[in-house]
Amino acid sequence: MATIMVLLTILSAIFLFSFCKVAYDTLSCYFLTPRRIRKIMAKQGVRGPKPRPLIGNILDVASFVSQATSKDMDHITHDTVDRLLPHYVAWSRQYGKRFIFWNGVEPRLCITEPELIKELLTKYSSKAGKSWLQREGTKHFIGRGLLMANGSDWHHQRHIAAPAFMGERLKVNPVYSLFRILELRRDNGGMHKKDAPITAKCSRIRPN
Repeated sequence: MATIMVLLTILSAIFLFSFCKVAYDTLSCYFLTPRRIRKIMAKQGVRGPKPRPLIGNILDVASFVSQATSKDMDHITHDTVDRLLPHYVAWSRQYGKRFIFWNGVEPRLCITEPELIKELLTKYSSKAGKSWLQREGTKHFIGRGLLMANGSDWHHQRHIAAPAFMGERLKVNPVYSLFRILELRRDNGGMHKKDAPITAKCSRIRPN
C-alpha cells in the first residue's frame, strides 16, 4: 500500500510539473514574450499599432487590403505599394520610418531607411532570418530556396546565385531581350524604319 501511495505521489508530481511547464510556456509564448518585446521596442522609440490578443494586427492588415483593393485602379502604374501593402504605407506615415506590427504573436519590424537596411543585411544577416511561422507557412509553395533560407543555407545559396545578378549581366540582359524582339519583328516583316537606329545600337552594345 505504501509503495502504491509513493508511486501515485511521484506520478502526481510529474503530472503537476508537466502541467505547470506547459501552462507557463503557453503564457510566455502568447502573452509575456510579446509584451516584453513591445516594452523593449518602445524604449528604443519603435512603436506601432496596438495588437489584439493572439491575432495581433491580422484583422487590421486585412481591413487595409480590403479597402485598397475594393476599387479598380484609375490607371496602370508600377507604383503598387499603396494597393498591395497599404498597411505599410499607412503605419509608416503614422509611426515613422521604423515601426512594429504583429502577425499573430510574431512581431514584424518594418524599416524604410536604406542605410539601416544595408547594415542589418551585412552585419546581422545570420540573425535576421525568416521565422518558423514564415518558413512553415510557405514551404509547400516556395520550398527552402534562397527566399526562405536561413544561416549557412542562405549564404550557400546566395553564393551560388550571386554571379547571375552581377551589374554587368543585368545591364546586358535587357539589351538581349530588346534585340530578340526586333529580330522577330524583322523576320515577320513588321520592321519599321524607326526601329533601324535601335537595332544598330543594340548590335554595338551586344557582346559577341
